[in-house]
Amino acid sequence: MELPEQQRDAQLTVKFFRGEIADARGNTIDTYQQYADIWLEHDHKYIQLLFPIDTGTRFNRHAPLANEFTVAAFAADPALKAGHLKSLDRLLAYYGMRREDSQVFAAGEIIPKNCPWLKWHDHNQLRLTRIMRSIWLLTDRALAYAIRDFILHHARHYESGEVRAITLSHWANFDQNETMEH
Repeated sequence: MELPEQQRDAQLTVKFFRGEIADARGNTIDTYQQYADIWLEHDHKYIQLLFPIDTGTRFNRHAPLANEFTVAAFAADPALKAGHLKSLDRLLAYYGMRREDSQVFAAGEIIPKNCPWLKWHDHNQLRLTRIMRSIWLLTDRALAYAIRDFILHHARHYESGEVRAITLSHWANFDQNETMEH
């Protein structure tokens, strides 16, 4: 008997996070977690795989969605959460941050050279919204809020004002069920 589509999608996400299957391009979760910074910047498909959320995207129509079955699987399996956090730690390092449990800190000086999300209209700003939403849905709500508080604080206090008000609003409200595009 065939599973309903949402359950099948959740199973594929779980298998990907466990390293049991590759994505459509032949990459495993380990491949993405070991990406060099240049690939994190220029590849636009991995972010939806590593950080599934509950809304679709026009950028990757094959991206998995975090549905009720995915959420339940992550809640029941600490290894899935650990894989999710490993992906988060890799992206935080790229973004000039580091994590200790459910807290987020600067990994160095908070400037655009070290923190690409501080650049004007940067796609990494959209990625951060997705990351927070995914962590909030699947892994650790306190950590998602810690990321939000960290980036909002630094974006608001960075002297050049490179982050637009609309982005600040998306970050502040990432936990609301609104359409997200990245």
